[in-house]
Amino acid sequence: MASPERISAARKHVEEIRRTKFSIGAPEPSLETRELYVAAQRLADRIYNHGFNFVSELIQNADENTYPSGVRPILELKVTPRDITFSGSAQTLIVGSNDVGFSEHDIDAICSIGKSTKRRRHDGLIGPRGIGFKSVLEISQRPYIFSNGYQITFTEAPGHQCPIPIVPEWVDLELIADGVNEEYAVRHENPPNTVIVLPLMPDKSNFVRQQLGQVQAECFLFLSKLEQLTITYIDSVVPFPPLLLKVINRNTEQTIRNDSHSDSSVISLMISSGFKSACCKYYLYRQEFPMKPVLRVDERKPMENMVIGIACPLGQRLSEGFPVGIFSQFPSRIMTRFPFLIHSDFVPTRFMDMDFDNKWNKEVFNYVPAAFSNALLTFINSGKMSKDDAGAHAITWLPINAYSIGRSKEAVAINSIQRSIEAKVKDLALVPYDSLSEGNIHFARSCDVRMILPDFRAVLYFLRHEHVRLKGMRPGEKSPVCQSLDIEPNSKLMEHIGVDLPQSDPDWYDRCIQDCNLVQQLNEDIYVIFLLALALNWSVLGKSAVADTPILKYAAEDNTEKLCSVSTVKKSKIKLCFAMSSLEHIFLSGWHQRLGFPGNLFLLPNEIQGIITNHQRRNLLCAWLKLEANVSQIAIHDYSSFLIEYLQKNRNHNTLIQLPHFLHESKVNCFLWESDVCKFCQRMPIVDDSGDVHVDRTVILVPRIGSKWMKLFGFNPFAENNYIPLGRSYDQIQGATPDFMSYLCKYTNAVDLPELWPPNVELPITCSHLTAEQAFLLLDWLKCLRNKADVLPELFMQSIRNGTWMKTITGFSSPSRCILFGLQGASCDGFIMPTIDEEFYENRLGFYIDELKFIGVTVGCPGSFRKTT
Repeated sequence: MASPERISAARKHVEEIRRTKFSIGAPEPSLETRELYVAAQRLADRIYNHGFNFVSELIQNADENTYPSGVRPILELKVTPRDITFSGSAQTLIVGSNDVGFSEHDIDAICSIGKSTKRRRHDGLIGPRGIGFKSVLEISQRPYIFSNGYQITFTEAPGHQCPIPIVPEWVDLELIADGVNEEYAVRHENPPNTVIVLPLMPDKSNFVRQQLGQVQAECFLFLSKLEQLTITYIDSVVPFPPLLLKVINRNTEQTIRNDSHSDSSVISLMISSGFKSACCKYYLYRQEFPMKPVLRVDERKPMENMVIGIACPLGQRLSEGFPVGIFSQFPSRIMTRFPFLIHSDFVPTRFMDMDFDNKWNKEVFNYVPAAFSNALLTFINSGKMSKDDAGAHAITWLPINAYSIGRSKEAVAINSIQRSIEAKVKDLALVPYDSLSEGNIHFARSCDVRMILPDFRAVLYFLRHEHVRLKGMRPGEKSPVCQSLDIEPNSKLMEHIGVDLPQSDPDWYDRCIQDCNLVQQLNEDIYVIFLLALALNWSVLGKSAVADTPILKYAAEDNTEKLCSVSTVKKSKIKLCFAMSSLEHIFLSGWHQRLGFPGNLFLLPNEIQGIITNHQRRNLLCAWLKLEANVSQIAIHDYSSFLIEYLQKNRNHNTLIQLPHFLHESKVNCFLWESDVCKFCQRMPIVDDSGDVHVDRTVILVPRIGSKWMKLFGFNPFAENNYIPLGRSYDQIQGATPDFMSYLCKYTNAVDLPELWPPNVELPITCSHLTAEQAFLLLDWLKCLRNKADVLPELFMQSIRNGTWMKTITGFSSPSRCILFGLQGASCDGFIMPTIDEEFYENRLGFYIDELKFIGVTVGCPGSFRKTT
């Protein structure tokens, strides 16, 4: 509330203006007054015929006002149905500002024409000459101002031809001031220092509402002081809810002076409308550019420099459905497709549009590409955020496919800016990339970087997470762009600015793997992620040199890991396998090493196999390994078949001895059925006591030590007939199962006397003198054989019948010439026959009467000789 002294001084000042400037009270108007009326006529023509954005003018004036220290500058625009001025108006627009109030200089300027109060000439901004506050005359015939002790309204000059009310008149009616106070008393607030009351013309209601509704939050980006605007439109006597309510808040972070000609800042805008709100931060860069003297004419004559502002959104723009791209003191009607905003002191047309023929404007447009390029470089080097985030924002601000269609002057100007920007940014180090060796982010030209496959990116991400530093790639290789930029939505943008896409130059991945020594530095978990990346992108990578690079890990000698290439495996130079069961794979890995890695076959390392087979995408991994890398799945049954086939061709003594132990342990651990073990053991090559390997055999004999056949023969009489005994080596393996040989005999179906079926050959022992034990073994054998078949091998039987192996009381004779009847030396019908020495045979021959008769022994002579044949 102004003091009485201030009000008195303000009133005297108004009376002085009326008397000196408008010749009020004088018989004739002065020359100055007449010139003022002529200027008023021209101004009226511009206001009523061409129109101005009175809201923008009010906002601009509020931004240039002076505010008390520590006060947040606020402007309020409120339309109320109350007739505060008692002028008969159906609606009133109240404009409130918490500035320090109008000064005498401000009042003088308002009562003049062509005298600007603009205070931002040093910023290269002046606006349309001589309009400002007078733009409200488009909507109100009698505006009122209450500010800093001034209580004035404006009327036409009494008795003179004046088309617009510009003559100040003191307001004595307290009811108007009381009405203003009541508007703010409803909200329990005191009126601000400056209040402008505008009773609206009857036909301007919709126009005012339209103008207020089109106020854009982005206009606040280019203001210097004003931080809040509140717009309220009430069209009924009931104050709530208002028809239109919008609150715009602006907060400027620290402004940095980059050099003597530029500065930058981050501005936060928030707009609230009803129950909805939105906010966005913008990076604002402003730079001064020199203007040619020939262009500095009229009101721009004193301006040596012109300022261009570039505002880039750091989020979703607050365009509110009107994506205006070019701003002056007011938003233009030009809606560009640029992802940034341009602001400068453009010269408008008579209809407050953009004049593309104006030389000043053309020069401004020529400077825009340089301002934009400098804005990008300043932003990424400002340190306001991390380099990858800064680079990601900078790239999204590049105008891509922003060309305007058509040949209009507007399209020509916009397309010229687009082409110039593309040419400038091409050679700028704007794109952030990851340094594989340092782990840091740097900037490079678009032609020196590339996007990479997302799955390959995941491998690099996990390596960085594990703090693994890779070797750098060879000089001249393109580096991968930073992760925040390397996403599918950016592909078209990246391609447009010259960045290679992930599918281009697939051999780059091979060079990266080799130069960075990548595979060797992957732990088991990341290695499987690497394999998954290959599987998902093999349509691209399979055509590259990646297939010839050692990338497949396998377990080798001494539990070491080695690498081989996909092409090596596919050419069958090496075989890689893995079991689907981790227990089976671990068991198989241990035995495969003990067996000496036969057949150039190798298994995946246990940890890698476990991760693969338990991975959520194991089906894809296993399918790729089998179909594309020839890494097959293997079970112990398959492995056993492979071993036997291999050993039938490659007679490795150690592996052959270990094989039946492996099969037995497989059965014990439930990886093989006993029937499978028997089948494999009966197919495997046999190692005899001499260490000789026998692939082909007719019969497998039990080991000679402790065997009956050894007691009978003393050697293997059927060796030429492929009767192969099991060697002692099988039972001499360290850590082998106790009594393993009994299991092996069972699995191989090894036989001994008397179950052994003889070949059709003569027995050499029948020509020698057999001990009683040997004789009984032979007789037991015959008994068993006769139980199996009625007919025995002919030569075999002949050698037994005719061989001199049977002990008689006189020596040894063949069975066919011997008699068994209990009395030594007895004769039958005059024939003397050797009598079997029963005492030599411990009187046990009575148990073998049928066998003795079968081999030709004469049994008994009770009265008549009878020979059995």
